Amino acid sequence: SFRIFEFDPKMKPSLTVLSIDVTLPPLRAVVELATGRPELLSGDSFQLTCHVPEEPSPFWSFQWFRNGRLVGNATSYEITKARVQHGGFYTCKGARETELNPQGVMHTLTSPPLKMHVDGGWVILQASTDPMIVQESLILMCRIRGNPIPSEVILYRDGTEILRHHHNILVIPNLTLDDQGMYWCRATWENKGLSQAAQSLAVKVNVLAESGDSTVRRGQTLTLKCITEFNTRQTDLVLHYYFFKDDKIMAPATSSSEFSLHNVAPGNAGLYRCKAGVFKLGLEKWSHELNIQIL
Repeated sequence: SFRIFEFDPKMKPSLTVLSIDVTLPPLRAVVELATGRPELLSGDSFQLTCHVPEEPSPFWSFQWFRNGRLVGNATSYEITKARVQHGGFYTCKGARETELNPQGVMHTLTSPPLKMHVDGGWVILQASTDPMIVQESLILMCRIRGNPIPSEVILYRDGTEILRHHHNILVIPNLTLDDQGMYWCRATWENKGLSQAAQSLAVKVNVLAESGDSTVRRGQTLTLKCITEFNTRQTDLVLHYYFFKDDKIMAPATSSSEFSLHNVAPGNAGLYRCKAGVFKLGLEKWSHELNIQIL
């Protein structure tokens, strides 16, 4: 609706603030594996932790879900002797008291799922859950229940034998894109004087061509640089920079063209871009978006 006011030149200019609305961007919880591995043998233990990277605080309370069903209410979720039914997709979400909304409670979005696999068999192949990079070394463990010393271990990729050893630690150095694929192992060992053999289920190994500027490993420092071209003869003009993640501003305007995030975690992944502006001239320019992945 519109309202029309008559202008009285004798009146002094005035400004009245009627209201201010605060809209908080939704925060997302993150679930991480604190102890154990994503692939386990039944009887093993594991512990998951939940946190909110964008707003760390000891006052968060968390709920835990397995395959969408509530399984716990704590900062961490622990299973000491895992059974096959403990496998699945785990998520968490947080809540805490706040004075910034009428309900008095702030809720996070549900975390991305973390898959846990609990194997009831004799042999399991344990591999990195993160994508590998070309020229890195892939370290695999063909683990046998009870951890006996194997007499022979054979590693397969996409159905083809690629390694044969007498120990269960298998290393593929200097990875290439051809090393990507489905891996499994077959182990033979002695059990009460008898030879026993079993094969693991297959696990997928992904290999990326290169890390590049758009891929950062967790725990590293991510440095963004806003590169500009500014043609003018004036020397008293100051450029101000803004950095955004998923279209949300990350910090107040700064005169520095660089912005760093230390000890990055999966919650730091997203679409980043910067904006440069000259207040004096009313100029603003945006960069293209850069998709940052955290491995």
